[in-house]
Amino acid sequence: MGNPPELYYRILNISRDTSPKEIRAAYKTLVRQWHPDKHPPSSKNEAEARFKAITDAYEAPPLERRVECTLEELCSGCKKEVKYTRDVVAKNGLVSKKEETKTIRVKPGWKKGMKVTFEGMGDERPGCLPGDAVFTISERKHKVFKRKGNDLVLKAEVPLVSALTGWSFSFRLIDGEKMSYTFRDEVISPGGEKAAARGDLRVKFDVVFPKNLTGEQRAGLASILRACP
Repeated sequence: MGNPPELYYRILNISRDTSPKEIRAAYKTLVRQWHPDKHPPSSKNEAEARFKAITDAYEAPPLERRVECTLEELCSGCKKEVKYTRDVVAKNGLVSKKEETKTIRVKPGWKKGMKVTFEGMGDERPGCLPGDAVFTISERKHKVFKRKGNDLVLKAEVPLVSALTGWSFSFRLIDGEKMSYTFRDEVISPGGEKAAARGDLRVKFDVVFPKNLTGEQRAGLASILRACP
């Protein structure tokens, strides 16, 4: 059944209008005061009971949600409006559902796994302080780019003949700017990477081999490649 709704206020020695910051401070003070390791054997049982009551009164499970962002949004920053439903406890102890809307300001350069916490805006339960609402940033898969650490990686498919004899290609960056690259005097290796001239951009090459060759083509390639160092 849980404790009466007013009990956790008495346990933490706070009032209903206490701010989240003051509640956290009161909790930390009481935890230090009643930690069992700080009490002699004669009062250890009492300390353990009080410590558990304080912890149970303060800690409610967080309400966790995921917020999906595009790579463009993570690179440039954006504002996300998120709606969610949480449990709230009325003064009579009854639990009902309430819809909330929060604004998350994603800063430029954020990565997946970043967490945004709204203290006391998670689920409520009788006899406990409200839990936090925790939103974890996730990254939607991009069609062209992939993030690798602090770098952006562009996967480029290169025909085998171009990988051996020279290749030019163009693409658009996250911000829409068009860029072009030309490789003339070097052989592009399958799976190889090269740093681009623009910041933390890297190009990863996927060399596309032909599916079929005629006997004449095979003989010609063998003759050419055998002469290579």
